[in-house]
Amino acid sequence: MRHRLAVLTTIALLAGACAPAWAAFEDIEVSPRFRAIGGAGVAAAADVYAALGNPAALGWIEGVSGAASYVEPFSLGFAQQNAVAATLPLSRRMGGVGFAVRTFGVRYQGENLDNETTLSIAHGFPIMQDAQSALAVGWSVSLYSMSLGTSVTGIDPGKASTLGLGVGAVALVRDRTRVGFAIENLNNPSLGDKDHEDLARRLTGGVTYSPYAGVTTMLAMNSELGQGMEYRGGVELQATSFLWLRAGVASDPNVFTAGLGLAVKGLELDYGFSSGGGVLGETHHIGLEVHARAPWEGRP
Repeated sequence: MRHRLAVLTTIALLAGACAPAWAAFEDIEVSPRFRAIGGAGVAAAADVYAALGNPAALGWIEGVSGAASYVEPFSLGFAQQNAVAATLPLSRRMGGVGFAVRTFGVRYQGENLDNETTLSIAHGFPIMQDAQSALAVGWSVSLYSMSLGTSVTGIDPGKASTLGLGVGAVALVRDRTRVGFAIENLNNPSLGDKDHEDLARRLTGGVTYSPYAGVTTMLAMNSELGQGMEYRGGVELQATSFLWLRAGVASDPNVFTAGLGLAVKGLELDYGFSSGGGVLGETHHIGLEVHARAPWEGRP
């Protein structure tokens, strides 16, 4: 793993871009909907990407759903992320399960220099519910696999894989308010045999509040172990029966976000945008979801 930083730094210099120094399995948003709301979706009622986010969101899913998304972070043409996900309800008491695959790759001049794959399975289920409140918890297991391209000196860094565990919870408080948290890589996984690279352990907590029908506000705080706190927030507005408008902000770096969603007959097309936050380029994020029920039914 010791050649990884040198390889990626060389890519950035060759591309002529002021790119950040990538760490293994960066926290790159997989949902264009949540990107448009500042990345503050940890307390959402339902999330088709829950296996890569808060598994407790699977506790109240109402139908089979599938999704796919694509993004080039900061418009860096040599870096791409793809994600596909699906959810399946089990029963009212057992909640639901989620599956997801996320791939991130760095490719320059026809060479694959960095390939990261995350395979996740998750289960969320309610543990209590009454007329005004409810609580769901969940767990996830993720297989991380990474391979690096051969360096210019002919050194092959090889491949490495590891398992990460995640947990989460979402509570409904008096119908309009949801509070949630998620912990990623609770078991402190690492990659590599000789030169270990610890994967980031992250704690995210947030609140979702719906003051009126068709209006949802989201706030969240995210902290990586040993790093500072990040703040995220946004709002989602139902403009028509098929159009949703979104906007938000996030810190570290300071960016503003925006986007929209179009939902017609079980199909949902989402677009999310985030500014570069300084010298970096903007990010454009697209995704498609397929639902076996009305796409917006059951959301916060």
